Amino acid sequence: TLEDKVAQRTKELEVATAHAYKLAQHDILTGLPNRSLLNQRLKQILAQALRDSTQVACLFLDFDHFKRINDTLGHDAGDQLLQAIAQRLTKAVRESDTVARLGGDEFVLVLPSLGASDATFEVMAVISRVRDSFVEPFQLSDQIPTLTCSIGVAIYPVDAPDVVTLIKQADTAMYAAKESGRNAYQFYTADMNARVQKRLQLETDMRRALQENEFFLVYQPQIEMQTGRPRGVEALLRWRDPERGLVPPAEFIPVAEESGMIQPLGERVLRDACRQVMQWHREGMMLRLSVNLSVQQLQHENWVSVVQGALMESGLSPHYLDLEITESVIITHADKALNTLQRLKHLGVTITIDDFGTGYSSLSYLARLPIHGVKVDQRFVRGLEQNRNDEAIAQAIIALSHSLGLRCTAEGVETDAQFNFLREHGCEEAQGHLITPPLHEREFRGWWQRHEAAFASGKRQADLWQTGST
Repeated sequence: TLEDKVAQRTKELEVATAHAYKLAQHDILTGLPNRSLLNQRLKQILAQALRDSTQVACLFLDFDHFKRINDTLGHDAGDQLLQAIAQRLTKAVRESDTVARLGGDEFVLVLPSLGASDATFEVMAVISRVRDSFVEPFQLSDQIPTLTCSIGVAIYPVDAPDVVTLIKQADTAMYAAKESGRNAYQFYTADMNARVQKRLQLETDMRRALQENEFFLVYQPQIEMQTGRPRGVEALLRWRDPERGLVPPAEFIPVAEESGMIQPLGERVLRDACRQVMQWHREGMMLRLSVNLSVQQLQHENWVSVVQGALMESGLSPHYLDLEITESVIITHADKALNTLQRLKHLGVTITIDDFGTGYSSLSYLARLPIHGVKVDQRFVRGLEQNRNDEAIAQAIIALSHSLGLRCTAEGVETDAQFNFLREHGCEEAQGHLITPPLHEREFRGWWQRHEAAFASGKRQADLWQTGST
């Protein structure tokens, strides 16, 4: 009958409306409450807490290096990983708690009805269960990634009077956890806002600096230890901010890596350095160029093309370009690293492992890599005069490099004693403040000319630069 058809149609519309409402309130991928539903629930929870004189904890979670893992695994596997994360978080919290996904790899946990005396204890118990839930690796087809997360905690009404501020303060605390070394948690404190604002301002200023060419290169020579002749030069990035002055690389490089600016910055460094070294080649300064390669650059699909373009544009021969990559990057991104390094080798570019001895590479794995050199990390060089362990490690690295047929370079050489120890034990090349600090292009040219003049006059000892000689 007509009445039956109307009733059926009405029921279908009600079901469709309820489904549409659920979609609007939940994350499609994980099924968790989304930001809209989180805000609604939090508003109700805070109102109840106000009536009951209880506290509410908001935990903001961000997974460490998730974008890097997602790019490595592929986005389909990344989606599976997010679904598995949602399941583990849901199992780790109490039944009364809320788990929501804001987007990307950002999740929020809400812990309601906490007593003032035991709120911290309850929060710590949940944090402990959450962190324990990620100890076991995830099983994704042939990949088995392990995740860690940074957690920020804010408490209502202690840290914030309303929903928006509570989430904001938890987010601020999460950034503080990342700054403390990741795989960590932080409770919100009032001074965190200033630190986060400082970090955000630094990122903003770096983007402006990139546009206005405030970044520049300096060059540090790598000399042959037996003869003292310059064989290579490492290009190092520097930034002079109009207000801050010279900003330490340790301050701006991590921000560049986290924000994605390392891609355009790295491309500019490579292009400008290749152009400069090629100009020196035309003047008879036949130096090998070393440029640092970050994990983000190594994983970038177009990075080999970027290298190829820089070489073609400058005219620099590939065998004069040496890319330095840290040992930890090779270990943690083995398959991706090996593929990219093989492609770079095919171009004729050489590869050096930087900071060697600080990772956990197996000898069999090192032997398979298309590398041409290793650099003894400066922390071992620094300890040569005081620490027998550092002396033993430096000797072992030099011996290992020789057994694998690799060039060995020591970085951070600052004293005559360090230089002599390394030379006596067979280290081929060195760089550091003993030889010269990093120099601007004109200063480097002058340094080269003084040393060439000294060699031309017959002074061919390796102590040309030692103890006030230049």
